[in-house]
Amino acid sequence: MLDIEQAARTAAAQIDNRRRALESLIHEADERIATLRELTVYSASTRASLSPPANRSNEWDQQESVMPAVETRAVTPEPAASRDRLRARVFELADAGVENASIAREVGEGIGTVELLLALRAVGTGQG
Repeated sequence: MLDIEQAARTAAAQIDNRRRALESLIHEADERIATLRELTVYSASTRASLSPPANRSNEWDQQESVMPAVETRAVTPEPAASRDRLRARVFELADAGVENASIAREVGEGIGTVELLLALRAVGTGQG
């Protein structure tokens, strides 16, 4: 039974890490979309100022150059200082005997994150 619980905790930690990675990738994609939109607007204004000869039609100019609206949300990656504070608080609460679920609620993170931090600490100190 303990093996199943450990496997579930490990899976939860891995899922939480992947969620964070996806949030970071979404943030990067949002930044690239914003850059692309700026370039598209710049390109459209440049093309408008350089009208093609009257006897040639440019297929690109006939197409609408406005990108479709894409719903975005800002995801700011955590600065290192914030991660260090989180790690220190998790360790402090764990050392005080607080259960992992309570630690997760206290620090506002998933239980998988808390368990992963504690597992990494145990591996790093040879306690695991």
